[in-house]
Amino acid sequence: MTWMLYKVLANATIPVVDNSSAVVVCNITSLNTGKVKCSGTTPIDTDTEVIIQDYVVNTSTGALSEIHDILRGVVMKYTELTKGTTNNTYEYDISEMAATLDYYRVHNGTSPTVNFPATDTILQAVNKCLVNTQWVVGTKHDGSGDTIVDAIQAIDMRVIKMLNKFCVELTAATTYIWFDSNLKTVEWGYYRNDRRADLDFKKGIYYGREEYKTIKFQTPGVKVYGAGKSYVGQYPDPFVSPRYSLYQYDDATTNAECKALAEHIWNDFTVDSKARIQFKLRPNQTKPNGTYILEGDLIKVDSIAAGYVITDITYSPKEVQVGTITTIESILGQLGDKLRVIEGGTGGPVYQSWSPGPLNVGGD
Repeated sequence: MTWMLYKVLANATIPVVDNSSAVVVCNITSLNTGKVKCSGTTPIDTDTEVIIQDYVVNTSTGALSEIHDILRGVVMKYTELTKGTTNNTYEYDISEMAATLDYYRVHNGTSPTVNFPATDTILQAVNKCLVNTQWVVGTKHDGSGDTIVDAIQAIDMRVIKMLNKFCVELTAATTYIWFDSNLKTVEWGYYRNDRRADLDFKKGIYYGREEYKTIKFQTPGVKVYGAGKSYVGQYPDPFVSPRYSLYQYDDATTNAECKALAEHIWNDFTVDSKARIQFKLRPNQTKPNGTYILEGDLIKVDSIAAGYVITDITYSPKEVQVGTITTIESILGQLGDKLRVIEGGTGGPVYQSWSPGPLNVGGD
């Protein structure tokens, strides 16, 4: 397969000059990104909307066919690699369109202070976050009828951070969030599309590796501290044992959030192990039954009937690497480095003077 860069507003295509280094990484826990090298007399300006595409060239006619949009996004950065007399080479860093949500602040139209009462459902909260962003909620939003765990006030908060809070952190079960750059929609759920019937995946795998990670032991309790350790929540409450796990999560701003997260972690600890499978496909094998796979899709690659969620897809013109994890993935994996283990600590000693009083040295 060969790649090219398509400038949306200009309706112009630019060939990718170095297919060996071209890469697109799609991940269910972060924004999708791409990197390509192209030549031209002038660079493509940052904030320009582009699409990384692959295609097949007809050797007889030279016509292009099977054009596939791998990543639609905006140029976040470009670097001049070579400077010549006619054509220079530029490397472009591209992020999916949802990256623009990182520049929006939650706003109700008149004020950057927005209240989310505890009676708000997750769907209502997300709709409030998307006011004046040109983005809307898509068709899939599992658990959207659940209410948020506590009243929250957002002051100059980034939209994308609040979306993650409502769609991932505060849900009862493990959910994912993803974006459609063409429709400008936000969706979330336990998985994106159920592709378990597409058994062609098994046939297309030419390299696979399985990993199993086991949680050390089930803990009788979990305690989570929020921002600045000003908030705290635990599960169960009260603890049934002095043995418990301790975490710090700076994005939690209420005691109720901390408690909800503690319960989520505690529930995950009841699962003994989590299986992850990585495999590689040829570029022309990424659309079983005529539909391309997407991060977040639920697929079946072995005897586990519940299937695996695609967590990440790394595209290159030569091959496609897919990472999956069983549907029982822990919230620990979802929040990653933002959720930190606290080892505990000790306070400094406090010394006090003590006198035994007069001593009777002549006593028995």
